[in-house]
Order: sequence, then structure tokens, then C-alpha cells
Amino acid sequence: MKNLLIGLLILISLNSISQTVTTVTKYCGKCGKQVSSSAKVGDKCPYCGAVWGSENKTVQTTSSPYLYAKSYNQYSSKNDSSSKSEKWVDKSNATKNETIDWILSKLKLYTPKNYFVPSIIDDGSTIKDISYSFDDYYFIINYTSEHTSALKDHNNIPVSVKTTNTKFQISIPIYGIEKIYSFEQKLIITTSNATMIKNDITNSQKRVNDYFSSNFEIDAETDLINRLQNAFFHLKKFYKKPVSKELF
Repeated sequence: MKNLLIGLLILISLNSISQTVTTVTKYCGKCGKQVSSSAKVGDKCPYCGAVWGSENKTVQTTSSPYLYAKSYNQYSSKNDSSSKSEKWVDKSNATKNETIDWILSKLKLYTPKNYFVPSIIDDGSTIKDISYSFDDYYFIINYTSEHTSALKDHNNIPVSVKTTNTKFQISIPIYGIEKIYSFEQKLIITTSNATMIKNDITNSQKRVNDYFSSNFEIDAETDLINRLQNAFFHLKKFYKKPVSKELF
């Protein structure tokens, strides 16, 4: 997959009277979904698993007389709540069940029941019916991805609409959770290795990953994302690494 591109849209700051804020938006050249602004050649798409071999850049310049010149990285430590995890100390006496109940209550309360995921290569999809649970080893997310596409005739005129529903289940090992942080109104969970299991239940397909994101009301409560991270880190004391029967 070395010919795949990362698509970028960049707004450049100008040192003049009319100045802008620098932002970076990147898209996967295979599935078209927006990815982290820190994505680079050699990384994998968190959605389709494609390995990026090059970057395709489009540069646009805008300005506003109402903004001071200020360049910033949206993935900087200021905006990344995981920056506190390096010196994290467990100060909670909550039991396993109390912690699980608290996490599930916040996720249920602040995760939208349905939300749209745009794509630059098709009509996008709607994520719906999200549910969360825990088992002996994993944090489990179930959801349905609804994709609607227009069927066109030989003159490229839409004649009907086709809707496809695909059920997914994400299993994230508690022991392997590395960071929980927010970005552009999304809750993001990462693991140190590709230990997340993504099951396409509808099509009986499975792949591993190290990244999960969902729309989330990150500003609904004070320091909500850091508190969620603390709760998940606290849970690690109750969970062990899943036992593997593989020889290597």
C-alpha cells in the first residue's frame, strides 16, 4: 500500500495585520476519513489499516483582522489531556464495580446516540446504537455503521438510494490502554500496541488496531476526559493481560 496518500488541508499563519491561526486537517487516501493531524508517512490509518506511503498537500491561505498571529498544534500537550498520564498516581479507593459503573454512566450520558462521519470519497456514514460494557479482560464497544449511497444511471443521475448497516464490536484490553484524550470533540483511546480487536460482525471480518475515537461531549463537565483516563488507569489494578495460546 505504499502508493496511498495522506490528504492535507493547511491554513497558513501570516505575519501581517490580517493574521490567522494555523490548523491542519488530514485525510486517509484510501478510505477518505479524517485522521490525526500528526499522521505521517509510514503510519497506519486507524479506520481502514492502510499504510501511508506519501503525502498529498493542498495549501490555502486565509486571513482575518480580528486574530493575532498564533501558530499552534492541535495535538500539543495543552490540548492533549494524556499529557498528565506520565506522572499519574492512583489516588482512588473505588472498587472495581464502582469504577466500571462510573465510567459507563459518563459514556452513556455524553456519547451521542447517532452522529455522522463525513468522507471525502463517498457520502459518509452514520454511527448509531453505541453501547459500552466490560468483560473479564476487555472494554467493549458495540455500534452500527449506516452507510447510504445513491445509485445512478448511465447519465450519472441518482435513481435510487441504497442503505447498508454494518455491525461492529471493538474490544480494548484494559491492561494495554495507554492514553485517553480529546481532539475536536472526540474521545480518543489508544493502546501501546495494536491490541484492540475490531470485529466486523456483519461480514465476519476481524482486524487489530491501536486507536479508537468517538464523538463525545468533552466539555460537558470540568476535566471530564482526565477523570475518565484516571478511572480507566485505576481499573488496571483489577485486570490482567488476556492469556494467549499462540506460540509466538
